[in-house]
Amino acid sequence: MQKQNFSRAGYWPAPDSPRRVTCFNSDWLFRYDGDAAWERVSLPHSIDPPMFEASGGVNRQGPASYIKRFKWSRSRARAFLHFEGVMGKSRFFVNGVKAAEHFGGYLPIHFEVTDLLRDGGNEVRVECDNSDDPTYPPGKPQRDLDFCYFGGIYRDCWLVETDGATIGEPSQGGISITTERIDDGMWRVVVAGRDDVTNLRFFYEGREVPGMFTVENPAEWTPDEPNLHFLEVRAYERERVTDAVRVRFGFRDARISSAGLVLNGKPWRKLVGVNRHQDFAYLGNALANSLHWRDAKKYRDAGFTIIRAAHYPQDPAFMDACDELGLFVIVPTPGWQFWNDEDPVFEERIIADIRAIARRDGSRPSVLFYEPILNETKYPASFAGKALAAVKEETGGRGLCACDSWSEGAESFDIIYHNQTVPIPFELKPSQARFVREWGDCVDDWSAQNSPSRVAREWGEGPMIVQAEHYLHGTGGRICLDTILSSPPDMLGGCIWHGADHARGYHPDNFLGGVITYDRRPKYSYYALKCALSAEPCLFVANALAPYSPQPVTIYSNRRYKAEWMGEPFEGGMPHDTAKINRLNNDAFYGEGYPMEKLTLSIETEDGEKSEWRWARRLARLDLALDTCGLEIAEDGDDMVVAVATLCDAQGTPRRYAGEEIVFEAEGCDIIGPERQRTRFGEATVVLRTHGAPFRLLARVARHGMHADFHAELRANASGSL
Repeated sequence: MQKQNFSRAGYWPAPDSPRRVTCFNSDWLFRYDGDAAWERVSLPHSIDPPMFEASGGVNRQGPASYIKRFKWSRSRARAFLHFEGVMGKSRFFVNGVKAAEHFGGYLPIHFEVTDLLRDGGNEVRVECDNSDDPTYPPGKPQRDLDFCYFGGIYRDCWLVETDGATIGEPSQGGISITTERIDDGMWRVVVAGRDDVTNLRFFYEGREVPGMFTVENPAEWTPDEPNLHFLEVRAYERERVTDAVRVRFGFRDARISSAGLVLNGKPWRKLVGVNRHQDFAYLGNALANSLHWRDAKKYRDAGFTIIRAAHYPQDPAFMDACDELGLFVIVPTPGWQFWNDEDPVFEERIIADIRAIARRDGSRPSVLFYEPILNETKYPASFAGKALAAVKEETGGRGLCACDSWSEGAESFDIIYHNQTVPIPFELKPSQARFVREWGDCVDDWSAQNSPSRVAREWGEGPMIVQAEHYLHGTGGRICLDTILSSPPDMLGGCIWHGADHARGYHPDNFLGGVITYDRRPKYSYYALKCALSAEPCLFVANALAPYSPQPVTIYSNRRYKAEWMGEPFEGGMPHDTAKINRLNNDAFYGEGYPMEKLTLSIETEDGEKSEWRWARRLARLDLALDTCGLEIAEDGDDMVVAVATLCDAQGTPRRYAGEEIVFEAEGCDIIGPERQRTRFGEATVVLRTHGAPFRLLARVARHGMHADFHAELRANASGSL
């Protein structure tokens, strides 16, 4: 399994650096304002962890406080606190002195505390409030919002110490790197730093380089080969190193035009991806870094190559994962169908956010373009011009920007969001291209919201096949994968709305259009799209092979295959067609003389890989597994991982329609989510919060009896290995 490796307070550690970065996630006290008692918590933390059905405004909004007390002794010249994200408006006090104030929940807060810390005991107090507030983006009341303002210090916190002159935090104008392909095999690298730090020196592959240098034939970054490189940056005072970091970047040059995307000098294929909200069942927004990485891994494994962040900047850990795994990202400004034309501070804060976003993520090879405007919002043309100019200024003119086709000022943007049904009200330039920012979702009206795209996994095989076919081939002329892949060259691609089910403020139901569920379990559409998009071999039988299962059987595959059902051959389709199994629902299921091995679908692919898919027999056991996606659980401090309990027959075939209550018990870790819950599609899930030590998880069926005593145990070491 892969070990965890994430940036810390915006940078990567440099060897022998005087910079010391300490994780400040543990040992906080928390309470709602007005409560008397304090609760001991660790970050990331949600003020009101949601249940599985988290929509309809059930999450708490209001002021809350955090306190961290710690011992500290001065060993460096300067000290800073770095919060990656605190929801809403927030104030920060160090030893009773106000040190900072922030408006907005999606960008880092970084401030100096050198003169506020003292040798011995110290106290940091954070006051945060996720209540509705129209003076900062997104600004819209949650009751009218298509996502939720889950509150709290929901991302990591760091104490950063340096020996003097500091390199500066990225979103405040620290180091940024841009790369440009200037000839076949030859690349230019440009490094920019903060204006007030003059004595900076740069080192690449062991040698000192100027602020602009060239590299010949480097390993380039593409979604298929996401090669990454490091530039070491050192700050000096009189030849003494006072701060040093590494900045991770990729040699990636993206140019767009009516001819499509040219990546590193070569035409690139259509970009197909998903939109992504950051919330998660039982956690709200308070995900550990590993869960962000596993989200990215799931999407990349499915063959997706682009993520549209919806509708705000994502956690740095998710961006790290996209750099590493080969996922392009569209980075948006926080906003959703809201403009405040009564208070000018709203626009001022949006422009400040846009600049901070471009600085924070400007070095990342995964960032394909920015969305500096506000999603689906009627704003003045003057704002569109300011937003576009802010990105261009912060990126040296190289940051690509996207805008809705119908919005004010859209004609000046590089990428025009277009759904292929409404005409663009101006003529596109040869230097512009189109992109479908959201496709796949369609509803009967905006109240009932019934749709072939919105399907809960527990509804079963038929509904999930409807969703998969809708995404693949469309319903009622809607945009689908077929239309995206067959679109003209100036259409770069598009993102499904949505990657995962998510919670909403304005509607009582969770959004169910995801290809994975709120707890990140795959639906049939996930496998259907994976077989259509992934270069890796993939085959999936979207059928329980039961008497009541849909007919004919649907098999998704990106390889040709031959198969037998009950010993009789049949012909299958490719790549995502239905297999004509004519004897699925017959007397074999009810009659005598058919042993279990006969009720088997045997498949052999053209490259010789064999698999068997069985009809599930009687419930005989409970299986328990960790959904690690190949990433080890962190051994240093808290981490999170989803545990999945599955009802199975004696051979391990899931009993998808068996309904039981599952009871979870844990030792050495904490359970987040209901410890007693009903299965969904034969499974029950909880999130485990681990503590860098071995742990034990038990799961059992709640009811007991002579033929109903099913339980499972999972023991894991500190890294999650079983």
